Amino acid sequence: LSISATKDGINTTKDVENSKSKLPVNTSYVVIKGGNHTQFGAFQKLQPSDGKADIDQSTQTDQIVSAIWNFIK
Repeated sequence: LSISATKDGINTTKDVENSKSKLPVNTSYVVIKGGNHTQFGAFQKLQPSDGKADIDQSTQTDQIVSAIWNFIK
């Protein structure tokens, strides 16, 4: 499972694309629209170089949990 976010300025969409060859061919990819890197870790401040999220922390966390839950079911 690979979970990324469209506003992530640290682990960018390009980074995710470039790393696909290092992951198993059956990897499931989930992209959180409007999410950023900071909200994956619930940091208090925006991480340097990160993009500003278009969604709130709770919405991003719900989507992360849902992706993980669907993956392990």
